[in-house]
Amino acid sequence: MAQHPTLPVILTGHEVLNIAADGESPRETEYGLMLWDKLIADNDQIFLTFNGHFHGASRLTKINTSGTKSTRCLSTIRWRTRVETATSACSSSI
Repeated sequence: MAQHPTLPVILTGHEVLNIAADGESPRETEYGLMLWDKLIADNDQIFLTFNGHFHGASRLTKINTSGTKSTRCLSTIRWRTRVETATSACSSSI
């Protein structure tokens, strides 16, 4: 990111965002909070994270220290079609 400071970044990972017991609401994970605090919040380039691991689809948008939205999307592709997953988890937020 330091070598290309004007390029937007999508960060992929594992367990960045979980889903609450209701099957819809986002639930932050310890790992996701650590990434927010140590990497995402202060890097305006990171506008989206995408992760799996947990079953379901959800998203959470926060405002970083530059005042820009950064959205985290959870989607488990293995049990849904790619189109359904992307639409339900992220499309209205990007």
